[in-house]
Amino acid sequence: MKKVLLLASLTGLMLSSCSKKSDTPAKPQTPISKAIDAKYIHDGADENSLVVEYSSFNANADCDKTVYQAAVETVQGGSGINNVTVVGANLTMVFTRGALAQPATTSLTYGTSLYKTVTQNWSWSGYLTIKKQNTSLTSDQFNKAISVKVNAVNTGDVAAISSKTIAGDFMNVEYALTKIGSLNSQFLSYEVQASTPITLTSQYQVSCLIPGFVSPQSIVVLDISKVSPTVQQKDLGGGVTSYTQTLDYNGVSKSLSQYIAGRYFVEKVYPIVK
Repeated sequence: MKKVLLLASLTGLMLSSCSKKSDTPAKPQTPISKAIDAKYIHDGADENSLVVEYSSFNANADCDKTVYQAAVETVQGGSGINNVTVVGANLTMVFTRGALAQPATTSLTYGTSLYKTVTQNWSWSGYLTIKKQNTSLTSDQFNKAISVKVNAVNTGDVAAISSKTIAGDFMNVEYALTKIGSLNSQFLSYEVQASTPITLTSQYQVSCLIPGFVSPQSIVVLDISKVSPTVQQKDLGGGVTSYTQTLDYNGVSKSLSQYIAGRYFVEKVYPIVK
């Protein structure tokens, strides 16, 4: 009797164990898991995201057509995966569900030689393009209607306007620190006071040498809007409006990295995966 009871207990335990294993759902197959060996695919930091270590699969390469298309299909289909990050030898691409274009973002792979080249302490300055909306203003009236001030912020340096030119409806102003210690410590701000309606565009000018993309060393004009605080606008009364913004090297590094990553995708990766 005891042997029968013991056998029944063991049988029940085994059935229970098998039942628990079968209750654990297997991870669903996705297009990306069919395109590359699973050992190169990991869970991402966010829920329902995957990371593909492509450069471990194919050294010195960024992606191939099969993996690229599979990443797109994975986030566009019913797999439940919202983001797929493909980490290549020089470029990292993030494919995101609902994005208007794929990949949704590109960036330089951290720690690579290209990344280190781009994120050097390049010399930079600020550049403003001010357009008058009242086209009947003469150049002299336009000049008197605009006041530009620049200041170093907690650096001990002196900020100054390097040049100011007026051509037609536009005023172009370049400004920078007059003393530069460590370039990555640069931190300055500008204020534009205008007594006439204007449109203001703020940019970085970076002097850099990026072999294969910016060669020989030359000035690259970069968009500020995605990496620096937005322009603060304030009505000072009496028809005068103030526009202020701060800039630092962190923003320069980010915007230059975005620029090179965008070019790298278009020039190096897209011809392979299209």
